[in-house]
Parts: sequence; C-alpha cells; structure tokens
Amino acid sequence: WGLAALRSIGPFTVIALGAPLIALLGSAVLFRIDAPLDPTNADGLASSTMAWISWLIAALGTTIAYLTIVPIGLASHAALTSTFAGESPVVVRWPRALEAVVLAAAVTLVSAAAFTPLPRYPIAQVILLFAPIPLVLYAALRFGLAGVAFALLITACGVARGALHGALPFPASKPGTGIVVYQLAFLTIAVPFLVLAAALDERRRASAQTVAAEARYALATVSGHAF
Repeated sequence: WGLAALRSIGPFTVIALGAPLIALLGSAVLFRIDAPLDPTNADGLASSTMAWISWLIAALGTTIAYLTIVPIGLASHAALTSTFAGESPVVVRWPRALEAVVLAAAVTLVSAAAFTPLPRYPIAQVILLFAPIPLVLYAALRFGLAGVAFALLITACGVARGALHGALPFPASKPGTGIVVYQLAFLTIAVPFLVLAAALDERRRASAQTVAAEARYALATVSGHAF
C-alpha cells in the first residue's frame, strides 16, 4: 500500500510536518487571528499571552494526527480491499492477531503509567517518557508501518492524557510550554520509527517477490525437463 516504501514515507513526512504549520500559522498571520479557539476559556479564544504557543500546539497536534492516523487508515483500506476483492478465502492467523492485541494492551498500559503525574519525582517523570519506545520498536519490527503507527497513536493518546492531568516534563514550566515539549519529543522519536517501519516493509516485499520469482523459475525448470 501507498506509504510502506521509503520513496513514499519521506515526502509524506515532510508534508505532514510542513503543511499544518504553513496552513495554521500562515492563516493566523494573514488574517490576523489573535488566538485559536479554546473551549475552556469563557470568551472562546485562548488568552493573548498564550496565543502563539496555542497556535503551535494546534499545528503540532495536527501533524501528529497525520503521522499516526493516515498510515493506519491506508493499511486498513488495503487490508479490506484485498479481503473483499480477492477470490481466495480469508485466513486469520490467530497467533499473530493475539500478538497484536497483547502488544496494543501493553502499549496502552505502559503509556498510561509513563505519563502519570509524579510531582515528587521529577527525574523519574523524565525517565518514564522513554518507556514506550521498546514496545514501539517491537511494533515496527513485527507489524511494519501500520503497527508502529497504531502504537504511536496509543502513545500520543497517553501523552495527551498525561498533559491534561499535569504530567509535564518540566513541572515548573507553563502548561503550554510543557505540551509543546511533549509534542516535539514525540515527533523526534516518531519520524525515525515510521521511516524504519517503511524500510522494513519494503524489504519484506522485496524478499517475498524474490522468493516468488525463484519458485516460478524452479517450476519452469522442472516443467522444461519434464517435456
């Protein structure tokens, strides 16, 4: 499917990183919009002191959504298309399905624990930020781009939950600054994992094509000797 290749994931990542910044921040400058919408504020807009950081949070949040949801959507579309368009019956590999469910549950639990507020232990709070990384790497190695995108999406939800409850990397910082730090750290980690997963998917496809070509060649050789 579309993004599971290095020549596709690279441009997609650049567009996902740049388009929200240009669209949102450019619109704010062009139309002189002071601040984005803030449902928690009485007048409906973010405060003037938090205007630009609110715009930055919105732009980075949109980027994170693109990088996680779009690969999952494309993978789901490809799977459904091959399922309903193919003539062969659907074969469910239950061990692999169980592995995916267990991995998703593990990422959920680790993300919830890693981004729980620990005001008395700020150093532990920073160390726990890296707890989901081994599971995300495992998702990339076992399930490719779709798996790593889903693991990153779960982690992003855990980050958002922790930020809302005050689990910030720097407790003394303003809430907006802590959220931006979370988002930038997430993007710094997520992009290499997405590229790695795309490279692994591309290598798997190349290996499968090589095996299929060798099998066809062996069949042709045997048929030639038979006749």
